[in-house]
Amino acid sequence: IKESTAARCLSAAAVLEPSRVSATFTMMCRLARWLGPWTTPQTMPSGVDKETIGFQGPDGEMKAFVLRPRGRSACGRLFVLHGLHFMGPEDPRMMRFLSVLADAGIEVFAPCIPSALDLRLDRSGIAEAAAAYKHALESGHRGGLSVFTISFGSILGLNLLADARFQGLHGDLMLFGAYADWVSALRYSITERDLSVEPVPPDPLNQPVVYMNLVEDMPGAPTDTSSVKEAWRRYVKATWGDLRMQERARFAPVADALAATLKPEERPLFLRGCGLEPGAFNEVEAALECAKERLAWLSPLPALRRLNCALHVAHGADDDVVPVTHAEMLVGLAREHTEVKAWVTGLYGHSEAAGLRDLANRGSGALRELRTMLGLLRAIAELSQSASHGEG
Repeated sequence: IKESTAARCLSAAAVLEPSRVSATFTMMCRLARWLGPWTTPQTMPSGVDKETIGFQGPDGEMKAFVLRPRGRSACGRLFVLHGLHFMGPEDPRMMRFLSVLADAGIEVFAPCIPSALDLRLDRSGIAEAAAAYKHALESGHRGGLSVFTISFGSILGLNLLADARFQGLHGDLMLFGAYADWVSALRYSITERDLSVEPVPPDPLNQPVVYMNLVEDMPGAPTDTSSVKEAWRRYVKATWGDLRMQERARFAPVADALAATLKPEERPLFLRGCGLEPGAFNEVEAALECAKERLAWLSPLPALRRLNCALHVAHGADDDVVPVTHAEMLVGLAREHTEVKAWVTGLYGHSEAAGLRDLANRGSGALRELRTMLGLLRAIAELSQSASHGEG
């Protein structure tokens, strides 16, 4: 289904002159046109200009993508931080989302965070995000810059807007698919347990990333883990982005082929990291205990205590990377320190969107889902305008 009657109505409303409708309503209509369940995720808006820019990061050259509406002035600005993904903003699903934002009238600044591209939970990501944000502020024509984060990018966004250097220069913050407790989030991705009791079983393809970041903390881990880490990285690149790969019959042959390239003594560890050998849960539990001090910076609470902007928490009800229960936990942590609003939606997962059939299957809950969607899209539109005034 390429376009429904509802989508055509939204599209028509979106082209009305700004004098007849507010900028927020126009943005909402354009966002709904492309992000609603009536539009297939393979379609892309064409009225967008994309520029690739380079700038100096804390450890070398970094790059970012700047997307703008073609032939129109932007009515808002957003700084978008990706999560742990080797493609970052260049992932087709991410680039489509950025293009939709730009088509709606938002100037988008989306940096590539080197540590996150390398799938590393590394504190250096905070400095990398800060360097990108500073460059975005300096290159902007007007005003400050609100922030939208995805998944583990939330910890970078929280630290960014809690940074004293940017006080008074930023707008508000939206976290999509964020975690409230990093230990719980990493533990959730380990599939070696009774998944029948999980409301939403975890994506089995994420387990190697947990291993990549905890392997040095595992009892009996080899001194040199570079070969195994590289094999996990190659496995992730071969399996992510295709929902069919979540089936064991599809991902197991990929893992077996990569295991064959390793030394015999390295193969059991690699296969445990891929969920194909027993012992993973206990191994990760021991590593989490050892890593608590090293990875304490992943806790969102210290940054939440310093945050001085409005916070929006959005989460997919069927998220299989960070459980939806983390949204309520995060709201509870944030409420004591800042103004917070939350949206839980069944129309968007961690990286996939639902279609009309999924919406129809929700029966009486369909209208509630649409109201939630429109509220969330309105929040994104308002977020982009919350700091788009004054001198940059």
